[in-house]
Amino acid sequence: MIKKKSINDVLSSFVVLEYLGADFIRCIPDTKIVIYGIGAVGKVLFKKIKEYRDVILIVDNNQDGRMFNGVEIISEQKLEAYNFRGDITVIVTTTNDSFCISERLNSKNRVCRFLGENGHALPLFKIIIDAEKELIIGSANQRTRCFVEDVLKDRYTEKRVLVVASPYTFFLSMLILEDYDNVVFIICSKIIRKIADGLTKEGFILFDFTYDNNDIRQRVLDDFLVLLANYVKDHSIEVYGHDHTEVSSYFYDLGIKVVEDGLANYKKTASEIYDVSVSKKIDYSIPSDDKLKNQKHYYPFGFDDLVKDVFLTRVNCAPKELRKKAHQISIKDIWESNPQKKEILFRLFELNDDIVDVINSQNRHILYLTSDNSSVKNYGISRRREEELVIKILSNYNLDEVMIKPHPGDNINYEELVPGCVLMPKSFPVEILFLIDNRIDMLVGVGSTALTSTLFEGTVENYNLNGEKVK
Repeated sequence: MIKKKSINDVLSSFVVLEYLGADFIRCIPDTKIVIYGIGAVGKVLFKKIKEYRDVILIVDNNQDGRMFNGVEIISEQKLEAYNFRGDITVIVTTTNDSFCISERLNSKNRVCRFLGENGHALPLFKIIIDAEKELIIGSANQRTRCFVEDVLKDRYTEKRVLVVASPYTFFLSMLILEDYDNVVFIICSKIIRKIADGLTKEGFILFDFTYDNNDIRQRVLDDFLVLLANYVKDHSIEVYGHDHTEVSSYFYDLGIKVVEDGLANYKKTASEIYDVSVSKKIDYSIPSDDKLKNQKHYYPFGFDDLVKDVFLTRVNCAPKELRKKAHQISIKDIWESNPQKKEILFRLFELNDDIVDVINSQNRHILYLTSDNSSVKNYGISRRREEELVIKILSNYNLDEVMIKPHPGDNINYEELVPGCVLMPKSFPVEILFLIDNRIDMLVGVGSTALTSTLFEGTVENYNLNGEKVK
């Protein structure tokens, strides 16, 4: 099922494809061409292909008998009786019924071959999608290329989809899921771009939706995302991961199997959470299903009625609204019983066993966990105030015993702020450290979800935004 485009959509697609250097002409069959429809879209198409293809005729029921740039215009009725020589490709440029017209012409051609033995009609939409496809999979691995072909040709293959925007949820999802070769990974946050690179190297199916909104490439990706969402829906494919990103909204009506993005999202009931700002972030129509477009809000983190399954690291922490659909993630059990998963995750997070030696050689046993800058900012804390908060908290400890583990969404320069500090990579979830032997026996931080991890058995010292220790 290909998304219908308006006239403006099609015209802007020409601009986007040309800007990005897509080989639009290569997607047009190398035969004589008949353009069906000479409105705004048909005229632009004619202009773009006239130097590369032989346009011999134009079909337009409203302009029968006229000429356009020296090319005759006839009605569809006259097309069947036209004396063509060789194979003809009819490109249908109408925006409302191009698929119906194309099928009608192809059905007639199967009977009387007026377009030639191998001639056919096709919607201009299909040519645009083919050109966009080349941009999408230009640098993709073979498995991703094959899957794109499956989507465009509507060939069903057994898959599951993972929509993810944080290293933590990616880590948990990888523990839950099996058979990674048949998982379609959709990355929708810049903070896990490194993971995206790793997935490509591993040969997994990957789509990277992390371009800025003002990046013209986003237009091409959005077109494909609609196709993918329709494909997933038509074949009842399961979708896992986040339900609070814009990309997730394309899959809302499928009932996303939500994977925890931190237990902090479940400290309150749904009514308490959605009396504040969270619901405003998900206040947009759902593009993947017309009957849901009037829904005012979608309640993320698994609270919405469309969600039937929520995977948590602590089911007993779930608010009452989630108890019936909550499933326990036994991190340690899965980790210890699946060495292959451990190996893959170590590669994807660019870790190795040497990291333990590095930690232990530093003789530092206190781990300071930072927070996502954007979440702190939501409380009205400025960047300068946040930096002052870090310094105030760390003044309570001997810095020779402290290591700092930045949150993936934290962009503070700690080497400048805390000279001589030992920094750990921020690209991997800290929970992995709790699964391997090390000397860390104290966690310090401000509201980090990792401070509540069931995997850590040492001392935890949590601080509030005033730099005061929370008892």
